Amino acid sequence: MKRFLIWLYLAIPMLCSAQSNYLSGYIIKENRDTVRGYLDYQGRIFTPASLKFKKELNEKTEGYSVADCAGFGIDGKEYFERYTVNVSQAYTRVSNLKEGLDTTFKTEAVFLKVLSSGKNVTLFSYTDEIKERFYLKGNKSEIPYELFRAQFLEKNSYSVKGDYRFRNQILTEMSKHDGVAYYDVRKLDLLRYEKADLLKVVSVINGEKPQRIRTSGLRFFAGAGLGASKATYSGTHALASAKAEHKTAYAPLLTAGMDALMDPQVGRYVLRFEFTFFNSKNEISSSVNNRHTFDEKTLAFSPQFLYSFYNSKEWSAYAGLGAGLNFSAYSNSKAGKFYPPAFEGEAETFEEQKLEFVPFSITGLGRVGVVLNKRFDISAAYFLPAKITDYSGFSIRMQRMSFGVSYLFGN
Repeated sequence: MKRFLIWLYLAIPMLCSAQSNYLSGYIIKENRDTVRGYLDYQGRIFTPASLKFKKELNEKTEGYSVADCAGFGIDGKEYFERYTVNVSQAYTRVSNLKEGLDTTFKTEAVFLKVLSSGKNVTLFSYTDEIKERFYLKGNKSEIPYELFRAQFLEKNSYSVKGDYRFRNQILTEMSKHDGVAYYDVRKLDLLRYEKADLLKVVSVINGEKPQRIRTSGLRFFAGAGLGASKATYSGTHALASAKAEHKTAYAPLLTAGMDALMDPQVGRYVLRFEFTFFNSKNEISSSVNNRHTFDEKTLAFSPQFLYSFYNSKEWSAYAGLGAGLNFSAYSNSKAGKFYPPAFEGEAETFEEQKLEFVPFSITGLGRVGVVLNKRFDISAAYFLPAKITDYSGFSIRMQRMSFGVSYLFGN
């Protein structure tokens, strides 16, 4: 299993570059005809400039650029429309800011993501390597306009200034429509250039209830499995010899925790926070009559980063890395050397060596798994050997593997 994990981590870059994720959707051609099929949905941070499309999953992939279609959509997820718009070029990252206000722009045809569409206005977004921009279009207009926001350095100073004219643009749009007079325009002075805030204002303009925005994806899980533990000695100790026998202890385990989906639409990047409880009965012995047995109970907290390198409707596969923070209690420790009876009928004697364990240890871990029907998570994990004693001449390390099945709650 350990060797399999290593090969899988080495293969992840190739799997990532080759991954496809075809979901049902449609494209809108130049003549406004809608063609249904499947699109390769990658859930990218940047707005796509091209797309891969199949009429059937077993057919050849067709490529479409901005110039080839008027829009496309992923069923239940996203919808894009093509427009030729002005795209501002000023950076908003502090590290890229320049002195003085930058109002430069370029005019090009791009796909705009539809965030909200109502009876009066439609809100779009467009994101490239420079920044995220928002666009607004009155339903009596043909072309969206950018809601402009810029940040810059004051000349001869390191002070950051801002141009927030998007607030006045929204106020102007409000004045064109009836039914928004009750809105407190003073709120616009605090309006942030963020999706959640802009959607609330657009809902007011459209005379609708504000949309509930899901800004993050959380899901919880609980499950059980089997743990395999093996304690080993190293250093100057009789049980550290190559001939020492280290028995693998198998025991059930319980697990529960939470996943934070960094991209809820796809679920490709996941931060996992997992608690696991397990115990083990460990034994190490040597051919020269040295032996050590002890019991261990551990509650482990394991933060992990998981990457899903394959996604489909039915199942997905992932791999990840993390750390294990182990809080352990030890009992029934009996270490030392036993001597057979000198004469028949006598009992064996045991020369005991007192040992103390450390109650806390940290280890690295690797995990691979599959998720079936977005509900059942089947995974295997390997934990690097963790030092559970604190002696200068020798040490005892605990190496673990786990196999488990968990049920995922939530979306």
